Amino acid sequence: MRSFKLSHFAESDVFEILDHTIEKWGIEQADQYQKELELGRLEIQRDPYLLNSKSQERLSKGCRSFKVNHHYFFYRVNEDSIEIARILHESRDFPRHVSDSHYPV
Repeated sequence: MRSFKLSHFAESDVFEILDHTIEKWGIEQADQYQKELELGRLEIQRDPYLLNSKSQERLSKGCRSFKVNHHYFFYRVNEDSIEIARILHESRDFPRHVSDSHYPV
């Protein structure tokens, strides 16, 4: 299984997702959603080209997306790692928030 790297944008995305979930639905739901996001990340690590993932070359070279509940992971695959650029709600304007500059350095 490949390792993974989160960009500082993706780290902020996770905090925002969980803060919003706590405010709107409570701590228990936030814990559940965090587990779902972790399981999604593990699926990507096991098989970054899994059936429900999609190429997002229009956003960034090598970019792929994978949907977990109402959020999309945007990532690219390297030989030994997965670089996660963003984790965005399905309602976001993806081209505005995903580009080469959003990947981990």
